[in-house]
Amino acid sequence: MAPSNMATRRISTGTELVAFLTRSGVQEIEIPVVMIMSSLSLIHASRSEPLVKEIIAQFSAESSRTLRNRETSPVTIEVLSALREADASIDPLHSGSNDPGLSRYFVIRVQDDAKAEELAQRLRSLEPTEAAYIKPHEEAP
Repeated sequence: MAPSNMATRRISTGTELVAFLTRSGVQEIEIPVVMIMSSLSLIHASRSEPLVKEIIAQFSAESSRTLRNRETSPVTIEVLSALREADASIDPLHSGSNDPGLSRYFVIRVQDDAKAEELAQRLRSLEPTEAAYIKPHEEAP
Protein backbone atom coordinates (compact mmCIF):
# COMPACT_ATOMS: atom_id res chain seq x y z
CA MET A 1 0.00 0.00 0.00
CA ALA A 2 1.35 3.42 -0.95
CA PRO A 3 1.84 6.14 1.69
CA SER A 4 -0.82 8.87 1.79
CA ASN A 5 1.46 11.35 -0.03
CA MET A 6 2.11 8.96 -2.93
CA ALA A 7 0.05 7.43 -5.74
CA THR A 8 1.10 4.80 -8.25
CA ARG A 9 -0.36 3.37 -11.43
CA ARG A 10 0.92 0.93 -14.02
CA ILE A 11 1.46 2.73 -17.33
CA SER A 12 2.93 -0.14 -19.33
CA THR A 13 4.30 -3.62 -18.82
CA GLY A 14 7.26 -3.28 -16.50
CA THR A 15 6.75 0.45 -15.85
CA GLU A 16 4.87 2.29 -13.13
CA LEU A 17 4.20 6.00 -12.76
CA VAL A 18 4.72 7.17 -9.18
CA ALA A 19 3.41 10.56 -8.08
CA PHE A 20 4.67 12.12 -4.83
CA LEU A 21 3.03 15.09 -3.16
CA THR A 22 5.79 17.46 -2.07
CA ARG A 23 5.77 20.98 -0.62
CA SER A 24 6.39 22.37 -4.10
CA GLY A 25 3.64 20.31 -5.73
CA VAL A 26 3.29 16.90 -7.34
CA GLN A 27 6.42 15.19 -8.63
CA GLU A 28 5.97 12.28 -11.04
CA ILE A 29 8.62 9.62 -11.62
CA GLU A 30 8.42 6.77 -14.12
CA ILE A 31 10.09 3.68 -12.65
CA PRO A 32 10.62 0.09 -13.69
CA VAL A 33 8.64 -2.56 -11.82
CA VAL A 34 10.71 -5.39 -10.39
CA MET A 35 9.17 -8.77 -9.81
CA ILE A 36 9.65 -10.09 -6.32
CA MET A 37 9.39 -13.82 -6.62
CA SER A 38 9.71 -16.87 -4.47
CA SER A 39 12.62 -19.31 -4.46
CA LEU A 40 13.81 -20.74 -7.75
CA SER A 41 15.17 -24.16 -8.47
CA LEU A 42 18.83 -23.30 -8.04
CA ILE A 43 20.51 -26.50 -9.25
CA HIS A 44 20.15 -28.02 -12.70
CA ALA A 45 20.10 -31.82 -12.57
CA SER A 46 22.99 -32.26 -15.03
CA ARG A 47 25.26 -29.60 -13.48
CA SER A 48 27.05 -29.41 -10.18
CA GLU A 49 27.18 -25.61 -10.26
CA PRO A 50 24.14 -23.46 -9.36
CA LEU A 51 22.44 -21.75 -12.29
CA VAL A 52 21.72 -18.70 -10.18
CA LYS A 53 24.11 -16.44 -8.28
CA GLU A 54 22.83 -15.15 -4.97
CA ILE A 55 23.61 -11.76 -3.49
CA ILE A 56 22.94 -11.23 0.19
CA ALA A 57 22.04 -7.60 0.86
CA GLN A 58 21.26 -5.57 3.95
CA PHE A 59 19.22 -2.40 3.53
CA SER A 60 18.27 0.48 5.82
CA ALA A 61 15.23 -0.07 8.05
CA GLU A 62 12.99 2.19 5.92
CA SER A 63 14.07 0.58 2.64
CA SER A 64 13.60 -2.90 4.08
CA ARG A 65 10.02 -2.15 5.14
CA THR A 66 9.25 -0.83 1.66
CA LEU A 67 10.84 -3.83 -0.09
CA ARG A 68 9.14 -6.37 2.22
CA ASN A 69 5.75 -4.76 1.61
CA ARG A 70 6.39 -4.76 -2.16
CA GLU A 71 5.92 -1.01 -2.27
CA THR A 72 7.74 1.72 -4.14
CA SER A 73 9.21 4.77 -2.46
CA PRO A 74 11.75 7.46 -3.34
CA VAL A 75 14.24 5.61 -1.13
CA THR A 76 14.06 2.34 -3.09
CA ILE A 77 13.67 3.59 -6.67
CA GLU A 78 17.38 3.22 -7.48
CA VAL A 79 17.53 -0.23 -5.86
CA LEU A 80 14.51 -1.42 -7.84
CA SER A 81 15.93 0.05 -11.03
CA ALA A 82 19.26 -1.76 -10.52
CA LEU A 83 17.42 -5.06 -9.91
CA ARG A 84 15.28 -4.60 -13.02
CA GLU A 85 18.31 -3.84 -15.22
CA ALA A 86 20.08 -6.99 -13.97
CA ASP A 87 16.90 -9.07 -14.44
CA ALA A 88 17.18 -10.02 -10.75
CA SER A 89 14.62 -11.17 -8.21
CA ILE A 90 14.57 -10.25 -4.53
CA ASP A 91 13.11 -11.98 -1.47
CA PRO A 92 13.47 -11.49 2.26
CA LEU A 93 16.25 -13.74 3.58
CA HIS A 94 14.33 -14.42 6.81
CA SER A 95 10.75 -14.18 5.52
CA GLY A 96 9.03 -15.46 8.66
CA SER A 97 11.00 -13.33 11.12
CA ASN A 98 9.63 -10.31 12.96
CA ASP A 99 13.10 -9.46 14.27
CA PRO A 100 13.93 -5.89 13.15
CA GLY A 101 17.59 -6.79 12.56
CA LEU A 102 16.91 -9.90 10.49
CA SER A 103 14.12 -8.22 8.49
CA ARG A 104 16.74 -5.98 6.83
CA TYR A 105 18.41 -8.87 4.96
CA PHE A 106 17.39 -9.98 1.46
CA VAL A 107 18.52 -12.57 -1.06
CA ILE A 108 18.82 -11.34 -4.63
CA ARG A 109 19.04 -13.91 -7.43
CA VAL A 110 20.82 -13.20 -10.72
CA GLN A 111 21.31 -15.58 -13.68
CA ASP A 112 24.77 -14.43 -14.72
CA ASP A 113 28.11 -14.27 -12.84
CA ALA A 114 29.15 -10.96 -14.42
CA LYS A 115 25.73 -9.41 -13.76
CA ALA A 116 25.90 -10.55 -10.14
CA GLU A 117 29.26 -8.85 -9.58
CA GLU A 118 28.12 -5.68 -11.33
CA LEU A 119 24.84 -5.62 -9.39
CA ALA A 120 26.55 -6.18 -6.02
CA GLN A 121 28.92 -3.27 -6.75
CA ARG A 122 26.07 -1.03 -7.84
CA LEU A 123 23.97 -1.89 -4.79
CA ARG A 124 26.91 -1.09 -2.48
CA SER A 125 27.09 2.38 -4.05
CA LEU A 126 23.44 3.18 -3.27
CA GLU A 127 22.44 4.97 -0.08
CA PRO A 128 19.80 2.47 1.16
CA THR A 129 22.27 -0.44 0.92
CA GLU A 130 24.31 -1.14 4.03
CA ALA A 131 25.97 -4.30 2.68
CA ALA A 132 25.87 -6.50 -0.43
CA TYR A 133 28.01 -9.53 -1.22
CA ILE A 134 27.86 -12.49 -3.56
CA LYS A 135 27.13 -15.66 -1.65
CA PRO A 136 29.80 -18.30 -2.35
CA HIS A 137 28.59 -21.55 -3.90
CA GLU A 138 27.95 -24.29 -1.41
CA GLU A 139 30.05 -27.38 -1.93
CA ALA A 140 29.43 -30.92 -0.80
CA PRO A 141 31.71 -32.12 2.01
